[in-house]
Amino acid sequence: LVLDALVLHMSEVHLVEYACWAVMVLSENNEATQILVLKAGGLTAILRAMDVHVWDVPVQRFACGALMNLAANNTESQKRIGEEGGVERVVRAMANHQSLPMQHHGIYALMNLASDADNQVKIAAIGGIERILAAMESFETDRDIQHFGTWALGKIADNMANKKKMASLGGISRLFRALSLHKSDRHIQHFACAALASMADKNEDNKKQILEAGGLE
Repeated sequence: LVLDALVLHMSEVHLVEYACWAVMVLSENNEATQILVLKAGGLTAILRAMDVHVWDVPVQRFACGALMNLAANNTESQKRIGEEGGVERVVRAMANHQSLPMQHHGIYALMNLASDADNQVKIAAIGGIERILAAMESFETDRDIQHFGTWALGKIADNMANKKKMASLGGISRLFRALSLHKSDRHIQHFACAALASMADKNEDNKKQILEAGGLE
């Protein structure tokens, strides 16, 4: 019923906000709902809503939240979202809307989507690394942004070409900054260390940069 309402009343911005919010909440940690949304055309409807209401912050935020939860621990959803343009829409939303809640849902969505190898390539190709690093810089003290940002960077760096690009964009220094500012947060420490390891793996230039900058001290 929620998805029917979303499709039938796509022009009604407040209804769309609530429908995307409902999908986000109902699909959280629920594989059956994830599958249902995909089979019922919900993914297509959410992506359409992001195009129709591109400048509405709640629509973009809740739609990113819906994609975030649909992609969580679900390889089929991750692939489908990537194939149907979800990565591009998340990156666009993060670029257009700079608020903390928007960046939180966007960065978390990219982190979940980056579990798919094709999405890792796509995120890097359309400026997703830049958006993650920008959010981490803008909200240095926010633990969720740093937690999911370092986690996302680690996944994206699984791709060989992405390691080089991430370093060229200042990814190593941004990970150092997260480690320095959040020494008491074991989650940030965990994923920042993992991201540095991923960036250094099979990349001699990144190894050298990390070591010369005091990454082991």
